[in-house]
Amino acid sequence: AMQSLAGGGRLGILIDQKMNEGIEARLFGRPAMTAASTAAFALRYRCPPVSGYAVRIGPARFRIVMQPGLPLPDTGNHQTDIAALTQAMNDRLESWIRDWPEGWLWLHRRFPLEIYRRLATRLRCSTLTARSPIPGPASSAACVRRCALSATCPIPMRISVG
Repeated sequence: AMQSLAGGGRLGILIDQKMNEGIEARLFGRPAMTAASTAAFALRYRCPPVSGYAVRIGPARFRIVMQPGLPLPDTGNHQTDIAALTQAMNDRLESWIRDWPEGWLWLHRRFPLEIYRRLATRLRCSTLTARSPIPGPASSAACVRRCALSATCPIPMRISVG
């Protein structure tokens, strides 16, 4: 990766993956361990990260949407710059998901497990009972998924969580 960037090449990195390591950045107002490598590479090689996503336009047909590169922070503190750029990338990711939630699918738990447990406990006693009842005990992820897909979800995120 570094050799490619040093030679002026391009590098693709998926930033929406769950990390057990990395740095904590906010995503939908919640802590999410996020890889700092994209920000570190961008700052080291002074190459603004260009981001994009795919939009389904039909069966087996997608449109690739690219956005301009994010500005590189330059506070004089390398760790602060990495944190700021990583947060800017999560903010962009969040805006895509908010604009087009049906196009996103995580097959892993993106947030700490405790967040899913707290939400599931809260939701078992609130809005889900009337609109989409949960038959018997439901897993935390299934409960949150039902809420995230409903129009009355009290959670400030309407995403498909796995």
